[in-house]
Amino acid sequence: MRDRYRWEDPAVFAIAKERSHAILLPYDTIDQALSPALSGGPHADPLGQEPGARSPWKLSLNGSWHFSYSPTYAQREKEFYRQGYDCSRWDQIRVPGIWELAGYGTPYYLAFDYPPAISKNRWKIPSIDHRDTPTGSTERT
Repeated sequence: MRDRYRWEDPAVFAIAKERSHAILLPYDTIDQALSPALSGGPHADPLGQEPGARSPWKLSLNGSWHFSYSPTYAQREKEFYRQGYDCSRWDQIRVPGIWELAGYGTPYYLAFDYPPAISKNRWKIPSIDHRDTPTGSTERT
């Protein structure tokens, strides 16, 4: 049997994933926590900002990020997570967003089927066509 990527192993549920938890936003005072504009309560911020958007203790990841698209997992930027890696030549992409709709790769809307690269042949499951594994690498700017 050929070597597999860990994400092809049906026994692997998650890789480098943070454990599930409740989102808790800290505040300096009880009044701030009870303020709808700060806490996102029942009468939240009229500007429609997300809960805690104006809290000094919350860091939003929304914005412009460096982005590198690779048509296959094997062609991805392999060392970009290392300190000092130069991502300045990469494109910019808006986060949150869908990179296929920003012009990278092929968007799929699949309500009931698998993407074309995933085999549905019961003797080959899980078999993924490694020539069709689009991969996006990101770094916050």
